[in-house]
Amino acid sequence: MLSRLGNDIRASLVVFLVSLPICLGSALVAGLPVSTGLIAGVVGGIVVGAISGSRLAVSGPVPGVAVIAAGFIDSIGSVAGLMLAITLAGILQIILGLSKGGSIGDYFPSAVIKGVLAGIGLQLISKQLPQVIALSHWQTQGQPHLGVIAIGSFSMICIFLWDRLKAYHKFFKFLPAGLFVVVVAVVSNSLLFARLLPSLYIDTTYLIGHVFSADTSQLWGTFFQFDWSALQKSITFKAALVIAAVASLLSLISLDAADSMDKGTPSSKNREILGQGIANFLVGLLGGLPIISSALRSAANKIAGNESRLSAILHGIWLSLCFLLIPQVIALIPLASLAALLVFIGIRMNSPRIYRQMFKLGKSQFLPFVVTTITCAFVDFLSGIGLGLAISIFFIMKTNTESPVIFTSENGRHVIRIMKDISFLNRPLLRGILDNIPDRSEVVLDNARPVPLAIDRDIINLFEDFFARCKAKQIKISFRGTSSLAGDLESYWS
Repeated sequence: MLSRLGNDIRASLVVFLVSLPICLGSALVAGLPVSTGLIAGVVGGIVVGAISGSRLAVSGPVPGVAVIAAGFIDSIGSVAGLMLAITLAGILQIILGLSKGGSIGDYFPSAVIKGVLAGIGLQLISKQLPQVIALSHWQTQGQPHLGVIAIGSFSMICIFLWDRLKAYHKFFKFLPAGLFVVVVAVVSNSLLFARLLPSLYIDTTYLIGHVFSADTSQLWGTFFQFDWSALQKSITFKAALVIAAVASLLSLISLDAADSMDKGTPSSKNREILGQGIANFLVGLLGGLPIISSALRSAANKIAGNESRLSAILHGIWLSLCFLLIPQVIALIPLASLAALLVFIGIRMNSPRIYRQMFKLGKSQFLPFVVTTITCAFVDFLSGIGLGLAISIFFIMKTNTESPVIFTSENGRHVIRIMKDISFLNRPLLRGILDNIPDRSEVVLDNARPVPLAIDRDIINLFEDFFARCKAKQIKISFRGTSSLAGDLESYWS
């Protein structure tokens, strides 16, 4: 019992170290106070950890969904209006979970889901790369900020090399790259630059302290602050729908990933969505970012050897203690180090390997993927998802309307070879074939598939009409491998 508890405590500390920079970075990319990311991390860990049925899954804010949420602030009109939209999104997820709609993710084409993720990644890169090099300082001062560039460059190089270093020492497996670069950045700026290289010193303008008050007493005033006038705007409900849809889909994908790592009984998707909904309802009230199940946190939980859901709950408690006890340390983190982590995440989400894989799958997969990616990145996510779905449906319709029938004629013997299931969309093609069969001929209906055919009632009616004319036209009918069809129609030829 004690050993199991010890494993969960150790795993929770590892997940905490992974989660802390992601919570901070999520708030940074959203342009909101860092407290919004930490609140979401605490609620995601404790609330979802207590409700979810997954042993490995860990929830919290992620930069991608933070980007989506922040994109609605200007159109809604206020951050308080956004928090109302997040609360509404939580209610939608609760309804989805209670109505057993957790399987909704299975109905979304994988190309569209991958396109949404890639679009999120492009937004992360475009928004955070300027932070890595302090582009705003370059533009306003006419010269680069060498200290920011040094921290940003070191962070980028270190994060990209970290995965390769894992093969050489277990230290690199258990210490997250994001946490390491953040600690090095704080120590370098506060000690090395401040005392030995003052020309490189990074002031508050480019530190987390610029967007985060170290005075926690100021945070309580932001709780339960809604802009009720936002209910009069349709964009608020659109934001709630988008946040609920994207958060639910990504959570279900992450849950599948956690279950594959756990190799146990699959977790309840409905229960997971319910937990996510309750958590998002709460973070909207408390002034936090949207929450999803995070595959990265779940993987860290697995690697650290957790035993139960207690590790996820404890990681939320550690985040809350960090938030309340050491806000002054958090305020010293250079923005460039967190921005480097976000750029890395964005690049991973747009790996050339993903584009090559989608291209190899053909245009029916590649086109929806690319259109969804570009539209999500440069227009908005609802339009991106809608366009991606429309293109996917177009290819499905096109496939269904492609000829399922091969018609051949030789010496008065006509063979209608049925290659696949037939729907009403194929009726014009089949009617043309049947209407042009001459009198006093032989027709063979041949099922080219090794399994029984699925044939719409409209097609059955078409065959019935043809069979009714066959006696008068002296057309002989025979069946080959079409038992499902013959069972319905042979009675019409006697």
